[in-house]
Amino acid sequence: MGAAEKKIRAVLDTNVVLSALVLDSPAVAWLREAWQQRIFLPVVNQPVVQELITVLTYPKFGLKESEIDELLADYLPYCEEFHGGTHGVKGAPTCRDVKDQVFLNLAQAAAVDALVTGDGDLIALAGKARFSIESPREFKARVGSK
Repeated sequence: MGAAEKKIRAVLDTNVVLSALVLDSPAVAWLREAWQQRIFLPVVNQPVVQELITVLTYPKFGLKESEIDELLADYLPYCEEFHGGTHGVKGAPTCRDVKDQVFLNLAQAAAVDALVTGDGDLIALAGKARFSIESPREFKARVGSK
């Protein structure tokens, strides 16, 4: 694979993945097709996957175990799993919301191109990291040009 063919690697926060998988939100529904067509490569690690699984089990979604398994099967096989350490990562900006720090640490440690989020606390850190912090709309403009 030449440099011109290099896939964009991105960390997607849980709300973005959830919106694409469960809520079928028009603002992010395109992401599901884009990762399945390998237009970009989502990057995950164990803590990020565990958070997604936990959120999918929330009663407000009313998902059965088999439905959760199907949703995960529509996402995880298309992801790159990062196995390196993310605790105490140097260079990652610090988020006001400590629950969001896992995404910043993963993005920094895995050296991704972008962190895709709709979270205001994370968006506020745009320009303060070596990776881009983008809304789904901004990310769509980036990958749409590929």
